[in-house]
Amino acid sequence: MERASEALKYFFLVFYYLYREMLLFFLPKSLRFKDISNDIVLITGAGNELGRALALQFIGLASHLVLWDSDAEAVKETDRLVKTLGGRSSYYVLDISNDRMVAECERKVRKDVGPVTIVVNNASFIKGKNFLTLKDEDIVRTFEMNTYSHFWIYKAFLAQMIEANKGHFVIIADAASFICNGEDAAYFSSKAAIAGLFESLALETKDANYDGIEFTFACLSSMKTMPDEKTCRYIARKVIDAMRVNQEIVAIPNSFKLLEKDISNDIALITGAGDGLGRILAVKLSKLVSHLVLLDIDEKGVEQTVEMVKLQGCKCTFYVADVADHESIYKIADRIKAEVGTVTLLINNAGIVNGKNLLDLSETEIKRTFNVNTLSHFWLYKAFVPHMIQSKHGHLVSVASVASYVTGGKLSDYCGSKFAVAGSFEAFSMEMRDHSWLNFTLVCPYWMSTDMFRGASSFIKAVSPEKVADETIKAILTNREMVVVPSYFYFLLLLLTPLSFKVRYDIYRVLDFEKFMNNFVGRRKL
Repeated sequence: MERASEALKYFFLVFYYLYREMLLFFLPKSLRFKDISNDIVLITGAGNELGRALALQFIGLASHLVLWDSDAEAVKETDRLVKTLGGRSSYYVLDISNDRMVAECERKVRKDVGPVTIVVNNASFIKGKNFLTLKDEDIVRTFEMNTYSHFWIYKAFLAQMIEANKGHFVIIADAASFICNGEDAAYFSSKAAIAGLFESLALETKDANYDGIEFTFACLSSMKTMPDEKTCRYIARKVIDAMRVNQEIVAIPNSFKLLEKDISNDIALITGAGDGLGRILAVKLSKLVSHLVLLDIDEKGVEQTVEMVKLQGCKCTFYVADVADHESIYKIADRIKAEVGTVTLLINNAGIVNGKNLLDLSETEIKRTFNVNTLSHFWLYKAFVPHMIQSKHGHLVSVASVASYVTGGKLSDYCGSKFAVAGSFEAFSMEMRDHSWLNFTLVCPYWMSTDMFRGASSFIKAVSPEKVADETIKAILTNREMVVVPSYFYFLLLLLTPLSFKVRYDIYRVLDFEKFMNNFVGRRKL
């Protein structure tokens, strides 16, 4: 009986934590961020690239920054930048591998600024040599900086955090804490020691019921070479975001480019490029691809997009086309193949909306909605995928909608067409599974603040097309099959799926989905 009780307890805990993590995964981090506006943050290694990026990202979030580094000029410059940007900071020059200096400086900080409540342990040392070529002093120094310094900092700051039962230690570690590449045994060994220290100390404080003390272990991949400034800002944001939701372990590549494919030689085609999301996608992709091909029925609009793209230095060709006309699409596809080359990135973005009740829609309007929103995807797939198959390289992006899964008032034709896009996307991607090099991405944004939905309104505000474009491009570069914007709609879709129509309708009413299109005006006529 006792064993059965223990087993039941175990399964209950597993279910609880899995369910909790699932909810937290779908809930945007911005809704879970803790307030650190009254916290004093200490950053070690604040004079180097990542330490400086961390300091600058904390501006406006924390009350005061305490900057430590052994390089006087570098940490002084970080202090200057923080203050120039409106932050409050103090800097101290010390060697954190010296336990006496750490203890003395902690007392000085407490006297000058106040008790530190967040410690970001960023300082690190690497010699970059094979074991047999390492000098004894290099090995000792590696451990002093990468391992012992953590002990000295914990001993200096943990006691006051325990007393207040409030504090957060952030450890900037490395993939070397868990894996190695056969180089610099001292570095990898010192980083592995940090992982052990982190887990042991975290359990020790939890076991003593100091539940106000948090730990975040940021595991960066291969920090043997310091990333560029842009990547350091990215890493800093990820680290701080993880800390603000009390995430215990976060894995971050030292360059997010490691996870992204290269599309610099791709020819990208975007439909509906004359305004809105299509235009923004074109401008943003112009910095990443070899050549842009833009299609739109609005000649003036697409010409303006072309001008914007060319200002970015990207080659660009446009064609005035009605994507609903399959014969026209096939002819233009032949021209593109002859005049530009093989399209390897196809973004089906063109769309229309009528904003009328079903009984008020004419047969022409219904057919037009499906011709533009749904059937155009078929014609473009048929026109361009065979060439992708020949070249064994391609990526298909279908811009659908949250309305592919949930509905709203006066959107029967629109929702029907978008449901069809999601269904055809999934079916076609399954058909093409033998072509493993052909990638698919389904983009499902909430309604966007563009001319297409002018006048629409709801309890949940519109998402910006810039945000949708950014998430779409990230999905393309990482071959994600589906992206929902904003991300919390993943949770809403998961919640709504098993519910009855009556319950779903009640939820729609609360969210104003039924009145969503009451004041709809729509895009200006061409």
